[in-house]
Amino acid sequence: MNPRMAAIIGIFQILWIYYGILIISRPVVVWNVIGVLINFFSVGAYAYFRGKESPNGDLDDSATSSVPNKNRFSEYSCTYCHPTDLGE
Repeated sequence: MNPRMAAIIGIFQILWIYYGILIISRPVVVWNVIGVLINFFSVGAYAYFRGKESPNGDLDDSATSSVPNKNRFSEYSCTYCHPTDLGE
C-alpha cells in the first residue's frame, strides 16, 4: 500500500479508536487497533521491499544470481513505450 494512503487510513483509524473510547465500545477500539497494526505492518513491508529494489526495479539479489539484472520490462517492451530499447 502506498504510504500516503496508509497515512490517511491510519488517521481515520486513530479517530475511530478515540470515538470508541468516548462511547466506551470495546469492539470498536479492538478492531481499529487491529486495523492500525495491519496498516503499520503493511507500510513496514512496503518500506522493507522498496529498500531491497535495485535502481532498475528488480529485487536486489544480484549477489546470489548468475544472470545479470535486466530491466523488468525488457521482455515486454515496445518502441512506443520504451524508445531507447530499439537496439535490443
